[in-house]
Amino acid sequence: MNRRFFGAPAGGPTSSPWSTGPAAKKATCVQALVSACFDICAQVLCGFISDPPGSVIPGNGSAVFGTVGVGGTLYKGGLIFAADATVQAKFREFTTAPANKLYAVVAFDAGGIGVVGAVLAGSGTAQVTVNGTLFVGTWTPTPGATHTVHAYSQNGVGFLFIDGVQIPLVPGGPSPITFMPNTFGFSAFNTDMDSTAEFFSAFVANGVFPPTTVFCCG
Repeated sequence: MNRRFFGAPAGGPTSSPWSTGPAAKKATCVQALVSACFDICAQVLCGFISDPPGSVIPGNGSAVFGTVGVGGTLYKGGLIFAADATVQAKFREFTTAPANKLYAVVAFDAGGIGVVGAVLAGSGTAQVTVNGTLFVGTWTPTPGATHTVHAYSQNGVGFLFIDGVQIPLVPGGPSPITFMPNTFGFSAFNTDMDSTAEFFSAFVANGVFPPTTVFCCG
């Protein structure tokens, strides 16, 4: 089954307790609950499962989405997440016009509800899901550009950073973002089927970590 992570926006911004300006210090390597570093393990997709099967293929230090059909999801199951958790991923956008494109990195609880995750649409909508609630903002898609997306939940509130810059978010109501229970997954979809996207790394960790965090591979 071709499963997608997506939601609908709706309507005062949240602010992060961490600075991302020049004074912010980069964290040392932090062990994640799950890590995928495709420069090390691309040929086996770092032990993640492709959904639909065969929809994501190994690249040169990456996982490639969009060579087969509209794209897909890589996921790993059997995971337990805290109420406050952090996800981070580095990806390259599809190289064609951003319409009909979607990127996501999300952790799901025992009920298949998004504990924390970021969903970036080619329309410019950015969403963070936190325990079944959406927080909504905007971003600027750029075909072929590479980004690091970092999102965390803290006391029921979602925070989002793209390339180290905080994205203002407002509450958006209940979240429709669901998937298989106790999983961590990341996705890229392109219904135009006219180019490919890549993920270079993805991480999930229990607890709140700032956007300067460098997660360990392995």
